[in-house]
Amino acid sequence: MNELITVRRHLDRLAGLPPLVFCVLNNGDLNRLTWQRRAAAGDPLVPQSAEVPAMPYAEWARLAGLPAVRCDRPRHVASVRSDVLRQPGPVVLEFVVDGEIPPEWAARPAASGRTERRPRASAAQTLRVPD
Repeated sequence: MNELITVRRHLDRLAGLPPLVFCVLNNGDLNRLTWQRRAAAGDPLVPQSAEVPAMPYAEWARLAGLPAVRCDRPRHVASVRSDVLRQPGPVVLEFVVDGEIPPEWAARPAASGRTERRPRASAAQTLRVPD
């Protein structure tokens, strides 16, 4: 967020340049720390160590004076991405994703005792569709 404040300070100089997209994958979790712990302990989730307050990153960016877009529907990923890449200068692109889908780098012990990679999920698969 501090970097976005710096970008905002220089927005007039950046406005006419090619797109500069700050992509936020919002999974409501301390993802790297949580998945390191989950991988080490056989995948248990300890909510007290993983939960973070809901943070609407695109809204925060708009409050700071930056253009921003939020996408929480898988079917809109391609059109939102295209729209954002047509805008000049900096923009924050927030994708709401499912925190229960492990990142590609998260590993789990296999039955053989060796570590195996978890299957990779695509961006469209990880987007959560609200009820």
